[in-house]
Amino acid sequence: MLNPNTFIFLKWLSEFNDRRFFNLNKELYKEIQKDFIKFGTDLIQKISKFDENIEWTESKKCIFRINRDTRFSKDKTPYKTNLWIFIAPGWKKSIFPGYYVHIQPDQSFFWGWIFMPTTENAYKIRTYIYNNFDEFESILKNKEFKKYFGNVYSFQPSLKKTPKWYEENHPSIKYLKFKDWLAKDISLKENEILSENFEEQILKYAKSLYLLNNFLYKALI
Repeated sequence: MLNPNTFIFLKWLSEFNDRRFFNLNKELYKEIQKDFIKFGTDLIQKISKFDENIEWTESKKCIFRINRDTRFSKDKTPYKTNLWIFIAPGWKKSIFPGYYVHIQPDQSFFWGWIFMPTTENAYKIRTYIYNNFDEFESILKNKEFKKYFGNVYSFQPSLKKTPKWYEENHPSIKYLKFKDWLAKDISLKENEILSENFEEQILKYAKSLYLLNNFLYKALI
């Protein structure tokens, strides 16, 4: 269970985003971080039981730091005002699909994706979808996947022309024009996140996403 003061702290940090405020409330942040790490570690352990691509580890490897890198940004506020965890092979900097939980006042969500892949990896995914479209289509038609995610979409604008090496009228053509492949994010409410059932709720979404993640993982190996 997440610390009940998680959203109070993040709201304060959004309003008073400076080192003085953070240092004055550092002990509170440590308590929140400790509970978030435990939540993540429990989640990894349980996801790894049905997703064999996930190696069990402590969640510190897949939790993003709260400190912002401001070296090349006009925004010099020192801290992020959210908590993130990305559970994937290779952890938070992974090229593989995974399970993402984002905690932020009024902007919390669960997500899964291949986001902005390299040209080489995008080619691998397109080719794998092209050669295994029946399997890909069956995943998108899966009852639980459709219930929570609906479909797959591309965050970036799709290609205008059919990529080379693929048939123009192939049934997978819509997805071959994608530049990345994402499942629709699921909004999370504050009372849900702070409830005792939150971990089970995330596991339910993760299990529904597993077939797609595993398909995309196989495309990249």
